[in-house]
Amino acid sequence: GSALDVDRFRRRLERSGYRHVETVYEHGEFALRGALIDIFPMGSPLPYRIDLLDDEVDTLRTFDPETQRTVARMDAVRLLPAREFPLTRDAIARFQQHWYEQFEGDPDQSTVFTEVSAGRVPGGCEYYLPLFFDHCETLFDYLPEDAAVVTVGRHHEAAQRFWGEIAERHSEYGIDPRRPLLPPPVGFLPVEELYARLKGHAVLELRLSAEAPVHVASGALEPPRSDGDSRSELPARLATLTAGH
Repeated sequence: GSALDVDRFRRRLERSGYRHVETVYEHGEFALRGALIDIFPMGSPLPYRIDLLDDEVDTLRTFDPETQRTVARMDAVRLLPAREFPLTRDAIARFQQHWYEQFEGDPDQSTVFTEVSAGRVPGGCEYYLPLFFDHCETLFDYLPEDAAVVTVGRHHEAAQRFWGEIAERHSEYGIDPRRPLLPPPVGFLPVEELYARLKGHAVLELRLSAEAPVHVASGALEPPRSDGDSRSELPARLATLTAGH
C-alpha cells in the first residue's frame, strides 16, 4: 500500500474544511481511531475507511455510516474541498488584507474577522467568500463562447427585484461593526453586468404573453421590449439557434 503520513493528512483535511469528529455520519467529516481513518468526502455517496499498517495503507473501503459495515473495497478515494474557500495561512492573510480594504473601524469588533483570523469558520462565512481571493469567477467564465442560454418568464424583473433586495439589506445592516456587509457589487453580479455578459450569447426565451400562454423568441439576450419579437422570423431563427445542439 501507499505510504500515508497521518499528521500531514489530518492537516490537509482541516485546511480543506473537513471537521474532526468522534464518529463520521455526514459529508465533510473525518475521524481518527488508532490505525483507522474514516472520512466522508464531499460528493461521495458513502464514507471511506482507511486501514493503516504502520505508516502504509493496508485497505481502503466504503462503509455504511449507520451500521459501520463494509460496503465495498476501493482502489482510490477522491477528496474534494469541504467548503468553497481555503483556510490556509495565505488565504487568511488575504482575507485580512481585503477586510482592511473594504471595511472601516476596528476589525477585532467583528466575530467574523477574529474567528477567521484564528483559523475557524463562523456561521455565514460564505458571504465573505470574495475576501479569500484576489478575483472571483462567475458562471460566464466557464461558459463556452457559443453556449446557448434558455430563459423563462420575466427574468429581467426578477433580476431587478433581487438586486433591490440585496441593496436594501446592505443599506439596513451593512454598517454593523460586528458583522459588516460587503458592498453588493463585490459579492453579487449587478444587473447591468449580468445582461452585458449575456448579450453575446444565443438565447431561447420562454415568456408569458397576452396572445399565447407561452411566447418563444430567439436572438441575443436583452431586457424585454414592449413590442415583442416578430413571429414571422421565429422558425428560421430557432433553426439557427438549435443547429448542432
